[in-house]
Amino acid sequence: MGNVGIFLPKIDGIGGVERVAYILARDLGVNIYTTYARDDLDRHFPGMSTHIINISKNANNSSLLSLIRDFRSLQDTVDLMIYRYPRSIYLSAVRRDIPYLYYMGGVPHHFYLTAREHRQYIGKTSFKHYMDKIIWKAFAKRLDNQRVIANSRMTASIYQNVVGSAPRGVIYPPIDTDQYSCKSPEDYYLSVTRFDQYKRIDWQIEAFRGTDENLVIVGNGALYDTYSKYMDQHNIDNITLLNAPGKDRLIEYYSKCKAFIFTSYKEHFGATPIEAMASGKPVISVREGGPLEYVVEGVNGFYFDTISELRRKMCTLSDEKLESMKHECMKTAEKFDTSVFIKKFGKLIEEYGD
Repeated sequence: MGNVGIFLPKIDGIGGVERVAYILARDLGVNIYTTYARDDLDRHFPGMSTHIINISKNANNSSLLSLIRDFRSLQDTVDLMIYRYPRSIYLSAVRRDIPYLYYMGGVPHHFYLTAREHRQYIGKTSFKHYMDKIIWKAFAKRLDNQRVIANSRMTASIYQNVVGSAPRGVIYPPIDTDQYSCKSPEDYYLSVTRFDQYKRIDWQIEAFRGTDENLVIVGNGALYDTYSKYMDQHNIDNITLLNAPGKDRLIEYYSKCKAFIFTSYKEHFGATPIEAMASGKPVISVREGGPLEYVVEGVNGFYFDTISELRRKMCTLSDEKLESMKHECMKTAEKFDTSVFIKKFGKLIEEYGD
């Protein structure tokens, strides 16, 4: 295997995209090319910073044109570049001399949601969104679909509907299942999410508000302060917000929760429900998106369609029922273990990286 890289325009989060890059670097020696990396990465992904190569000539300019200039001037000899973000398609056109794999982690919402859906869960659409879709689609049609891999069947389906051709296949994102453990449940449900509009944290707050059940919501994001102020104003004391604790604390919260709550709108995959299952905890999920590919009603979790149904589910499920699902949850999580991802992705790198 030659010099293989993965390109992330900015590493300013600690979510699924960063996790994939970290595991590729840690387990396969892939270099991480970027224009910016947050200072506390190693706190969440130990040793990740040692794999990062910053190619930015101007850290204060994050425009697409600046990104293209930085990428065009990339001096390293790269035998294969893995792209993760949808707009990385433009970079593969800029540097056609670099062989690529495109690991599709999702399609921008305005490419496939209706205007009404987008307005409700993301924000207003604009002419810029319309043009963005047209340009992106034109570039996507030029890709070799044998080099495009989706992170879920939902992502593959959306990509095919937008572009008109199917990707090579699906490789689910990696979960280090051996890091998680199941302990006796304490008196709280858990949600691990980003504080963004489409994550529908308001559903969770309204479902738990006024009940005897406790909820811990872990994450970060633009709306963290908004939700925190809302709960203070309405004296909601059975819900706790935690702003991105370290990995060890997060694993501890997983291990002791009763069950996991998931409300994201049409999430392409959803790694956090799998992390909960690796901890032996059932998932109570909205009936849409990625969880449809791994949550089985009454076996390793439950579905709901409305806030009232979520409230009814979590208020009526017995501790004994939730505890009885532990082994099925762990069995499901094993299918998404990092070893499975590395085996499949390693074969792709061998095929295209030599």
